[in-house]
Amino acid sequence: MLGVGALMTWGTVAFPEEVDPTGSAATVIPGIDLWEGMLVLAASVLVLVGILALRMVRSGRARRVIAVAIIVVGLAAAVLAASVAIGAEDRLVQTEGLDAYARSLSEQLDRPYEQVRADIEELFREDLVVQTAPGVWIAAAGGIVVCAGGILSLAWVRELEREPLPDSA
Repeated sequence: MLGVGALMTWGTVAFPEEVDPTGSAATVIPGIDLWEGMLVLAASVLVLVGILALRMVRSGRARRVIAVAIIVVGLAAAVLAASVAIGAEDRLVQTEGLDAYARSLSEQLDRPYEQVRADIEELFREDLVVQTAPGVWIAAAGGIVVCAGGILSLAWVRELEREPLPDSA
């Protein structure tokens, strides 16, 4: 879930139908287009490696460390994805391209650049429709599932430590 969610669409940014009836200016944003999505994808790879290592390592201490690491990675991935979903409007809307336009307009209108830039950004944000997509929520849920799996793995390690070792004779 974690890796698949990172590869899915995390949001869309578009103008309202009155402004763009065809939706041609709409932008679909996959998780891996954001640094948070790339980290979630990397976390999914780390979890897979951790699960394999958990089964291959014989030391109880090493297994505990790996299980705790899986819990931490899952929790971090869930928080990253959820933070994008909660702050979607600020995170998915990029206004850096408005700088050159604001600079040119401020010279034409003979108004301070900062004021013109703020006015343009406000108008720009008022007209945009930002929606989260299922991918960001799937990634967040995947992080929670990984965290739960890490907790179960920790319980498994503790249970293995309680069992007496079979005699090799």
